[in-house]
Amino acid sequence: MSEGAARTILLVEDEAIIAMATAAMLRRRGFSVAVASSGEAAVEAATAGPCPDLVLMDINLGEGMDGTEAATRILARRDLPLVFLSSHTEPEVVERTEGITSYGYIVKNSGETVLMAALGMAFKLYAAKLREAEKSRALELSEGKFRTLVENSHDVIYTLDREGLFTFVSPAWTALLGRAESEAVGASFERFVHPDDLAACRDWLRMVLETGTRRSGIQYRVMHADGSWRWHSSSAMPVRDASGAVIGYEGVSRDITEARRVEDALAFESSMLRAIFDSVPGLLYLYDSEGRLRRWNRRHETMTGYGPEELAGMGLMDWYPDDEASRRAVAEGVERTMRDGFGEAEAMLRRKDGSLIPMYFTASRIDIRGELYFAGIGLDLGERRRAERAMATGERNLHTLFDAIDESVALMERDGTVVECNRVFAARLGLSVEECAGRNAFDLVPAEVAARRRPILERVLATGVPETFEDERSGRFLHQVVHPVPGEGGAAGRVVIFASDVTPQRRALESLKVSETLYRTLFDVAPVGITISDDAGRILKSNRIAEAILGLRAEEHEGRAIDGPEWRILRPDGTPMQADEFPSTRALREGGPVENVIMGVERGGGGLSWISVSAAPVPLDGYGVAIAYADVSGLREAEGRIEALLHEKELLLRETHHRIKNNIGTVISLLMLQAAETGNDEARTAMEGAAGRLESMMVLYDRLYHSEDFGELDAKGFLESLMGHLAEALGCRAGVNLSVEPEGLSLCSKVLSTMGIILYELLNNSVKHAFGEGDRGQVTVGVSRRDGRMLLEYTDDGPGFPDPSTVIECHGFGMRLVGLLTEQLGGTLELDGSDGARFVIAFPG
Repeated sequence: MSEGAARTILLVEDEAIIAMATAAMLRRRGFSVAVASSGEAAVEAATAGPCPDLVLMDINLGEGMDGTEAATRILARRDLPLVFLSSHTEPEVVERTEGITSYGYIVKNSGETVLMAALGMAFKLYAAKLREAEKSRALELSEGKFRTLVENSHDVIYTLDREGLFTFVSPAWTALLGRAESEAVGASFERFVHPDDLAACRDWLRMVLETGTRRSGIQYRVMHADGSWRWHSSSAMPVRDASGAVIGYEGVSRDITEARRVEDALAFESSMLRAIFDSVPGLLYLYDSEGRLRRWNRRHETMTGYGPEELAGMGLMDWYPDDEASRRAVAEGVERTMRDGFGEAEAMLRRKDGSLIPMYFTASRIDIRGELYFAGIGLDLGERRRAERAMATGERNLHTLFDAIDESVALMERDGTVVECNRVFAARLGLSVEECAGRNAFDLVPAEVAARRRPILERVLATGVPETFEDERSGRFLHQVVHPVPGEGGAAGRVVIFASDVTPQRRALESLKVSETLYRTLFDVAPVGITISDDAGRILKSNRIAEAILGLRAEEHEGRAIDGPEWRILRPDGTPMQADEFPSTRALREGGPVENVIMGVERGGGGLSWISVSAAPVPLDGYGVAIAYADVSGLREAEGRIEALLHEKELLLRETHHRIKNNIGTVISLLMLQAAETGNDEARTAMEGAAGRLESMMVLYDRLYHSEDFGELDAKGFLESLMGHLAEALGCRAGVNLSVEPEGLSLCSKVLSTMGIILYELLNNSVKHAFGEGDRGQVTVGVSRRDGRMLLEYTDDGPGFPDPSTVIECHGFGMRLVGLLTEQLGGTLELDGSDGARFVIAFPG
């Protein structure tokens, strides 16, 4: 079977020749292909008739609707795979398509193999999406089976009337707060909520009532029976009567006290790290021993052009795909780092858009609990002034908070037989849900565990009172609740067992220790100076690089204030800088980051160091500002050399223009020489035609180079110059007069390029067929705009032609090319041969 397998592809492409070539290739591969040349036509073709199996969409479709808008409209009405096929590689263009479809983005001219692989992947992704949708429908059907289990959750389930009075609380109320259920029913929720949280709770319930929708996420404190306050998180939805009126609320409340404590501790460490990383210039990175990127700062994204999802897990050598010298330098630097603890290298890093940045890298080895990492900073050595900037704002979220606590649920008979269970329960036993059903739970756990749990189940069944306990299994700690399930006579006949894995909470303290170790290690190994002050501006601590840059011992540095009189600071122009201009004092005063300030600082032991400084406030009580600075003395010396190189670049540009123009002229001359030498009339005509088309392109190129606007040109000046060159190239007789009559219009270079080729073919046709030996003649070219359309009118006063319908086919390749290029412009061609030859091309503009 062919690759297409009778699938239909809608190809959206405004370039006629590209559309013909791409459609032919796809048909060779077995696809049925429909072609649309505009966004409007694509929407009509994809939505009005049978749905295509895939849409292959160009982005730039000329006037009217572009590819991204057409794709959005199609996907709003059709569920199908859509792949963008474009010559654009700019990050902003690619990012704009990512929010529309996730089936692929192919760069034109990537080759037939790449295109077919991308189409195959798009079909596979779409098939996977359909399978996931089917799974979701099956999951919804099974939801009802677990309703009884959810109603017995150890989270507090409650209902309130419109006035906020409890009408029901689940048994978990007693388990979590030590209060009887009767204490809540009939009482206002405000009786149990902390006074500082009451206003937020009232507003939250009012929003549930006013919007008539479920709301979640509110956190508040509830009083325990022993007088302590416990943090709860709640969700609620409106309860309606038969008429649809809201009569109260139904909600679920969960105890998050321990999670809040862990979150607050982690937030403290995260804020400290964020403030430091935000003030570090250049690329900051952390690689594991396998060479995979694990942490980076925001500057890493902006400099390389990659997003967070692309950077995650990126390989160290992925930055140098085809640069053996850079790969070797980086590999040697990593080897030194892992062997000696510190390494450095210079290499050409490749950005996402393919451009190269000369970089200087440093790295230090880090050993955390036996795992080896290396961290460091990369500084851009290329563009003027970029090397003088301080390290960009820091790394986001070094630590990720733990997800919601895992909870397993099982419904059991009196003898321990499992009636129903969820996947978490089964997974903890190393079984599937199907393997657990119908088996005795006490046979699935070790004998000693069964011996501890069987008496608990018997007591709950005998007393009807839930019991809570905690035990350890396989190194994990489980918090368990056994709830009785009343039978037909009211007595407990079954039990529901809930088990929550609380191991993450127990390990949170260990995580805090690892976080602190990582922070202290990065602070000490960062290859830039870092200083932190208190909220009064007194310096608290600095790393060893800071001491080296400033020529101060630790005790000398920490004895100063950030705006103290001991500092001798110069602006880049050599004049003294006042204390209120320092980045550190500005960051405290303005309450935000201050970046990339160049300062000359007098060293403690004498001499002057030029540094690039960034500073940011530290959002912690008692702390003031974090300051990072890198020594850029050597880079300042390179500024003059860079300016000289820029001047040399301008000279090279001029020389390049002349060389390109000369080369085009050389190609034209070679074609004309070869045409003169050949004895084949058809070959000579083809080569002369190619030379003429190149002549029109050279005129356009020369005009564009001397124009201030590279996107548009004055139509009159271009056409007058073009017609003069073409007349000379085609050997127009002296008696033939050329007249150009455009209005004062400016046209884009793409339209003028197409128009130049058309005029060459028409003038060539006039020279061959309109004027005989010794004839005088008139050729007139006019360009105007009428009712939103551009008109190109070409006339000669020759004998004309009797049947306009035969002109395109009878006059060979040149006239067929006129018809094809008119179609590419999205225009129409009108011919009149009754009084001379008259061609009128109308196209959008």
